[in-house]
Amino acid sequence: MNTVRFKASNSRDAERRVFRRRRQRPLPPPWRQGLEGVLMTLLGVGLLAFLVWLPQRVDALVMVSETIADLIQGLAQLLEALLGLASVLLIAAVLFAGLLALLGGLIRIVRSLVRILKAPPRPVRRKRPVRVRRGPSSLRR
Repeated sequence: MNTVRFKASNSRDAERRVFRRRRQRPLPPPWRQGLEGVLMTLLGVGLLAFLVWLPQRVDALVMVSETIADLIQGLAQLLEALLGLASVLLIAAVLFAGLLALLGGLIRIVRSLVRILKAPPRPVRRKRPVRVRRGPSSLRR
């Protein structure tokens, strides 16, 4: 791969940091690599020995079936709890909507009463007699 170079401010060529090769980590000393290898090997042997010993103490099939039954029962309880929580939230929302409607209605009633009580009395208007016009439109019937 070709390296991309650009002119640096100090007037010498420098590689862009993006295209620089990463420094390789130095390898650990050989004694440390050997110790890590031995420890990992012992861990693997111990885990496999545990898995061989385990069926003697525990009936795996019964344990797996009980675990699945407990999991199903737990999921059923979780769903039941979620439904209970949803019903409580729904009841709270209906309660809140009812209180909000009650408060809004009371405020509107009070405002209308205030407007009625503060308004000046209107003068009484006399009704004028209705005059019936007879013209060309009434002859068309």
